Amino acid sequence: MGYTFDSKSPKTRQTTTNESQRDRRLAVSLESDDLKRWDDYIAELREQGGLLNAAIKLNDVAVAIATPVVPVFRMAGLPLRVLGTISFGAVNVIFRLLLIPFFAVVLSTSTFWDAAPRARILLLLITPAFVIVSLWLLALFPENPEIRDAKTSLCKLWPLSRKRLEWIRTHRIY
Repeated sequence: MGYTFDSKSPKTRQTTTNESQRDRRLAVSLESDDLKRWDDYIAELREQGGLLNAAIKLNDVAVAIATPVVPVFRMAGLPLRVLGTISFGAVNVIFRLLLIPFFAVVLSTSTFWDAAPRARILLLLITPAFVIVSLWLLALFPENPEIRDAKTSLCKLWPLSRKRLEWIRTHRIY
Protein backbone atom coordinates (compact mmCIF):
# COMPACT_ATOMS: atom_id res chain seq x y z
CA MET A 1 0.00 0.00 0.00
CA GLY A 2 1.17 3.51 -0.74
CA TYR A 3 0.36 6.80 0.91
CA THR A 4 -0.72 9.90 -0.91
CA PHE A 5 -1.38 13.37 0.43
CA ASP A 6 -4.90 14.64 -0.01
CA SER A 7 -4.74 18.42 -0.44
CA LYS A 8 -8.35 18.82 0.72
CA SER A 9 -7.62 17.24 4.07
CA PRO A 10 -4.61 17.58 6.36
CA LYS A 11 -4.66 13.83 6.85
CA THR A 12 -2.99 11.40 4.52
CA ARG A 13 -5.09 8.70 3.03
CA GLN A 14 -4.10 5.21 2.14
CA THR A 15 -4.55 4.02 -1.43
CA THR A 16 -3.54 0.83 -3.11
CA THR A 17 -0.82 0.85 -5.71
CA ASN A 18 -3.30 -0.53 -8.22
CA GLU A 19 -5.56 2.51 -7.80
CA SER A 20 -2.76 5.00 -8.38
CA GLN A 21 -1.46 3.06 -11.39
CA ARG A 22 -4.98 2.91 -12.81
CA ASP A 23 -5.30 6.68 -12.37
CA ARG A 24 -2.06 7.27 -14.29
CA ARG A 25 -3.17 5.03 -17.12
CA LEU A 26 -6.57 6.70 -17.29
CA ALA A 27 -4.91 10.10 -17.48
CA VAL A 28 -4.00 9.48 -21.14
CA SER A 29 -5.96 6.42 -22.20
CA LEU A 30 -9.51 6.08 -23.37
CA GLU A 31 -11.84 3.11 -23.32
CA SER A 32 -15.17 2.13 -24.90
CA ASP A 33 -17.45 5.16 -25.45
CA ASP A 34 -14.71 7.67 -24.69
CA LEU A 35 -12.44 6.08 -27.28
CA LYS A 36 -15.19 6.08 -29.90
CA ARG A 37 -15.96 9.75 -29.24
CA TRP A 38 -12.23 10.59 -29.50
CA ASP A 39 -11.98 8.70 -32.81
CA ASP A 40 -15.00 10.60 -34.14
CA TYR A 41 -13.41 13.87 -33.04
CA ILE A 42 -10.17 13.01 -34.83
CA ALA A 43 -12.08 12.03 -37.97
CA GLU A 44 -13.68 15.50 -37.95
CA LEU A 45 -10.26 17.13 -37.56
CA ARG A 46 -8.78 15.06 -40.38
CA GLU A 47 -11.62 16.05 -42.72
CA GLN A 48 -10.50 19.66 -42.38
CA GLY A 49 -7.32 18.64 -44.19
CA GLY A 50 -4.29 20.86 -44.07
CA LEU A 51 -1.05 19.69 -42.60
CA LEU A 52 -2.67 17.65 -39.83
CA ASN A 53 -3.05 14.56 -42.02
CA ALA A 54 0.57 14.86 -43.17
CA ALA A 55 1.74 15.28 -39.58
CA ILE A 56 -0.20 12.23 -38.39
CA LYS A 57 1.17 10.12 -41.25
CA LEU A 58 4.72 11.37 -40.66
CA ASN A 59 4.42 10.57 -36.97
CA ASP A 60 3.13 7.09 -37.85
CA VAL A 61 6.28 6.62 -39.96
CA ALA A 62 8.46 7.83 -37.06
CA VAL A 63 6.73 5.39 -34.70
CA ALA A 64 7.16 2.60 -37.27
CA ILE A 65 10.89 3.39 -37.43
CA ALA A 66 11.28 3.47 -33.64
CA THR A 67 9.14 0.46 -32.72
CA PRO A 68 11.33 -2.39 -34.05
CA VAL A 69 14.32 -1.06 -32.09
CA VAL A 70 12.43 -0.60 -28.80
CA PRO A 71 13.05 -4.22 -27.63
CA VAL A 72 16.80 -3.70 -28.14
CA PHE A 73 16.68 -0.60 -25.94
CA ARG A 74 14.65 -2.49 -23.32
CA MET A 75 17.31 -5.21 -23.21
CA ALA A 76 20.10 -2.62 -23.08
CA GLY A 77 18.28 -0.86 -20.26
CA LEU A 78 18.11 -3.94 -18.05
CA PRO A 79 21.33 -3.03 -16.17
CA LEU A 80 19.94 0.48 -15.64
CA ARG A 81 16.75 -0.95 -14.17
CA VAL A 82 18.78 -3.22 -11.87
CA LEU A 83 20.88 -0.23 -10.81
CA GLY A 84 17.68 1.72 -10.14
CA THR A 85 16.33 -1.11 -8.01
CA ILE A 86 19.56 -1.44 -6.04
CA SER A 87 19.65 2.31 -5.38
CA PHE A 88 15.97 2.29 -4.32
CA GLY A 89 15.08 4.54 -7.25
CA ALA A 90 17.57 7.31 -6.50
CA VAL A 91 19.34 6.79 -9.83
CA ASN A 92 16.02 6.93 -11.69
CA VAL A 93 15.84 10.68 -11.07
CA ILE A 94 18.91 11.15 -13.27
CA PHE A 95 17.31 9.15 -16.07
CA ARG A 96 14.09 11.14 -15.83
CA LEU A 97 16.07 14.36 -16.09
CA LEU A 98 17.74 13.05 -19.25
CA LEU A 99 14.36 12.16 -20.76
CA ILE A 100 12.62 15.45 -19.97
CA PRO A 101 14.10 17.54 -22.82
CA PHE A 102 13.09 15.05 -25.50
CA PHE A 103 9.61 14.31 -24.20
CA ALA A 104 9.02 18.00 -23.44
CA VAL A 105 9.72 18.85 -27.08
CA VAL A 106 7.06 16.34 -28.18
CA LEU A 107 4.44 17.84 -25.85
CA SER A 108 5.40 21.46 -26.45
CA THR A 109 5.38 21.10 -30.24
CA SER A 110 1.96 19.54 -29.91
CA THR A 111 0.88 22.72 -28.13
CA PHE A 112 2.57 24.92 -30.74
CA TRP A 113 0.81 22.99 -33.50
CA ASP A 114 -2.47 24.69 -32.59
CA ALA A 115 -1.02 27.96 -31.35
CA ALA A 116 1.35 28.73 -34.24
CA PRO A 117 0.00 27.52 -37.60
CA ARG A 118 2.85 29.22 -39.48
CA ALA A 119 5.40 27.04 -37.68
CA ARG A 120 3.77 23.75 -38.63
CA ILE A 121 6.18 22.93 -41.44
CA LEU A 122 9.12 23.45 -39.09
CA LEU A 123 7.37 21.27 -36.49
CA LEU A 124 6.88 18.59 -39.14
CA LEU A 125 10.62 18.59 -39.79
CA ILE A 126 11.78 18.58 -36.17
CA THR A 127 9.33 16.64 -34.03
CA PRO A 128 9.42 13.14 -35.60
CA ALA A 129 13.09 12.84 -34.63
CA PHE A 130 12.20 13.75 -31.04
CA VAL A 131 9.36 11.22 -31.09
CA ILE A 132 11.80 8.49 -32.17
CA VAL A 133 14.40 9.42 -29.54
CA SER A 134 11.73 9.73 -26.83
CA LEU A 135 10.36 6.27 -27.62
CA TRP A 136 13.85 4.79 -27.48
CA LEU A 137 14.74 6.55 -24.23
CA LEU A 138 11.44 5.50 -22.65
CA ALA A 139 12.37 1.90 -23.42
CA LEU A 140 15.96 2.34 -22.21
CA PHE A 141 15.56 4.17 -18.92
CA PRO A 142 13.87 2.74 -15.83
CA GLU A 143 10.37 4.08 -15.40
CA ASN A 144 7.13 3.00 -13.80
CA PRO A 145 5.39 0.88 -16.48
CA GLU A 146 2.18 2.91 -16.22
CA ILE A 147 4.01 6.20 -16.67
CA ARG A 148 6.12 4.78 -19.50
CA ASP A 149 2.99 3.54 -21.29
CA ALA A 150 1.30 6.92 -20.86
CA LYS A 151 4.31 8.79 -22.26
CA THR A 152 4.64 6.29 -25.11
CA SER A 153 0.98 6.79 -25.96
CA LEU A 154 1.41 10.56 -26.06
CA CYS A 155 4.45 10.23 -28.35
CA LYS A 156 2.46 8.04 -30.71
CA LEU A 157 -0.36 10.59 -30.84
CA TRP A 158 1.71 13.61 -31.91
CA PRO A 159 0.61 16.25 -33.07
CA LEU A 160 -2.54 15.54 -31.08
CA SER A 161 -0.83 14.75 -27.75
CA ARG A 162 -1.78 17.97 -25.99
CA LYS A 163 -5.21 18.00 -27.63
CA ARG A 164 -5.81 14.47 -26.29
CA LEU A 165 -4.93 15.53 -22.75
CA GLU A 166 -7.26 18.52 -22.98
CA TRP A 167 -9.99 16.43 -24.58
CA ILE A 168 -9.80 13.82 -21.82
CA ARG A 169 -9.99 16.55 -19.19
CA THR A 170 -13.15 18.04 -20.68
CA HIS A 171 -14.98 15.13 -22.33
CA ARG A 172 -14.30 11.95 -20.38
CA ILE A 173 -17.33 10.05 -19.17
CA TYR A 174 -16.63 8.72 -15.67
